[in-house]
Amino acid sequence: MPPGALARREAARRPLAGAAVAVAVAAALGAAAAAGTVPAAAAADKALLRFKFRAADVLKYQVAQENKTTSSAGPSASSVITTTDLVTAYTVRKVLPDGTADVECRFLSVDMDGEGLGGADLKAMAAAVKAMWFTMRTRPTGDVDTAEPHDVPAGMEAVSSSLKSALKPPVILPAGPVGPGDTWKGETELPLPMGGMGDLMMTMKYVYTLRSFKMLDGKKTAVIDMTVRIGSAGGGVPGMDIAVSGDGSGVAMFDVDAGVLRSSDLASRTRTTLHADKMSLALDSEARSTVKLDSISGAK
Repeated sequence: MPPGALARREAARRPLAGAAVAVAVAAALGAAAAAGTVPAAAAADKALLRFKFRAADVLKYQVAQENKTTSSAGPSASSVITTTDLVTAYTVRKVLPDGTADVECRFLSVDMDGEGLGGADLKAMAAAVKAMWFTMRTRPTGDVDTAEPHDVPAGMEAVSSSLKSALKPPVILPAGPVGPGDTWKGETELPLPMGGMGDLMMTMKYVYTLRSFKMLDGKKTAVIDMTVRIGSAGGGVPGMDIAVSGDGSGVAMFDVDAGVLRSSDLASRTRTTLHADKMSLALDSEARSTVKLDSISGAK
């Protein structure tokens, strides 16, 4: 008898046997889930992602941003390329019983440069940015309840407002445990200074997808894919119609056991259109932002 023929013959005799076993297994798993006794292998596929703050810890991150903006007004066009490199220190000052933390953020170094129209002004701005520092109250999910600037140089109020949003974690964590393939959403608003004429409010709506868990340097790490839709939500210059639209994508690495963001990388494209009496302007921007954990140190 050819190999496998006996097995096929037995299967033909009992065509419902496989289905019966599948039903029995499914019923057993359903009962176990209802009783809260799901096997360990199934439970291990999900994890509760949370930032784990520890009083007196200092987390240093390297932040790099690149932006290329091309503008067109009638037949003319111009472009500017800017780069920003930061070393940012987050010091946990206090941890509340629910895991929420009071965090102080300072810039240890600031390097800003640019090519094109207005790019040279960034070098002068770097010293003013470094002088500012912030206090934030951050939840274990990464949501920021409050963010207050301190020692803001004169004329930098609008910049400090934008920095408050930029200091928030690039990933907001989900309400409950997640496993590979699970998705959740997050949203933030970013004020865009309009040269002393008010702020244009931008909305950034994120969709996060847990791609997988993997071991990095011996630590369980969540690989999180990110997509974002960018739009405008009011504000701007009186008498001028301004609209922003765009999208982006990237990936973040989150240390599940330590409860800390290891890195993130996000690339985006936006178009800003401005219309006013006898004037029309379009700005197309391509940006990339990377965040990388440099070190963690605790109290001596």
